[in-house]
Amino acid sequence: MRVPSRLGGFHTGAVPLTRPTDSAVWPAAGRVRRRQRPVELAGLYAEALFASDLQPSEEPAPLDVRRAVTATLCRYGRRWCAARMAEEFGDHPETAVPRMAWAVRTVRGCYRPAL
Repeated sequence: MRVPSRLGGFHTGAVPLTRPTDSAVWPAAGRVRRRQRPVELAGLYAEALFASDLQPSEEPAPLDVRRAVTATLCRYGRRWCAARMAEEFGDHPETAVPRMAWAVRTVRGCYRPAL
């Protein structure tokens, strides 16, 4: 079967099947996944860095920061990072504020090209 292609011409392969839109059959049929904006990613990365084992006194290199952020997110997930940050702000706000400021500054510096 010949089907018009998005790039011009025709696609001659099998026609892809579409999912039914019945939400009882496919719960996510009506949902559209939106891409995260860079601001949201920067916040997520800062939370992960805040929850990681890296310390500001270590003055970590950008590669070490990226590794720590990735490892923390992979190991614990974004919800755990947010919960850990909230716990620190509740228990020790006097040290959590400077640490979060460091995490935001460090993430902005390390992920500048991507964000």
